[in-house]
Amino acid sequence: MTSVAENGPIRVAELGERQQLKQLEGKILDLLMIMDATLDTTDALARAHQQLCSMGAMQHPHWSPINNDPISFALRVKRRDIYRTGAKLQALRPKVKSTTRLVSTILSISLRLKLSQQ
Repeated sequence: MTSVAENGPIRVAELGERQQLKQLEGKILDLLMIMDATLDTTDALARAHQQLCSMGAMQHPHWSPINNDPISFALRVKRRDIYRTGAKLQALRPKVKSTTRLVSTILSISLRLKLSQQ
């Protein structure tokens, strides 16, 4: 939170804002890595399930089609969810970076003004 003093420089109520934004940026990066790992896991599960279905189809000709079973459907839905969440995180990341730069600039200007008044 910032405010402009009537007779002085911009005062920053909480100097921890920049640090909180940097931490948020780090958390976004962590989440993106987690999303990639989750996507890899989902793909591995889908491949393993498809192999099992293929083996079952060879042994039982009446076996249901590979991609129409509930497990395959659920894995496809989760894959879409992971992509959507990743896209939201990717869109949020530059906004957090630019906000961090803005707060840093405000802090820098405030410090320079204070130093020039001394």
